[in-house]
Amino acid sequence: MKRLSIALFLFIPAALCAADAAAVRRAKEQLNLFKPEAARRVLADMKNTKGYDYAKWSPAIERLIAGAEQIKADLDGRDAAKQDAAVAAVEAYRKAMLANPLLRSGSGHGRPDGGETPSRR
Repeated sequence: MKRLSIALFLFIPAALCAADAAAVRRAKEQLNLFKPEAARRVLADMKNTKGYDYAKWSPAIERLIAGAEQIKADLDGRDAAKQDAAVAAVEAYRKAMLANPLLRSGSGHGRPDGGETPSRR
């Protein structure tokens, strides 16, 4: 029984660290693709987009625009709390971008003439 307890003690923290490492890796990958100027243009467009909750989502976009370099440094650092906060910032940005109502299927905004885009099945 003692061996099992020791094995679980050693395994569980390693499993938790692996999950955190995966989240940090994904956040780094997403941040490498981040372009502040593109995010500024999207933010300006979404301010006038019907159905987009600008007040709810804009702080996440603005935070990443303003703090991208620090967030990158926090992801590369060894402080777990800072890494968690950086991962949360990148995830919040992603959610804010995906909240764009124009991304919803059948919105009528898929073609320049305003018509429906054929579905891909």
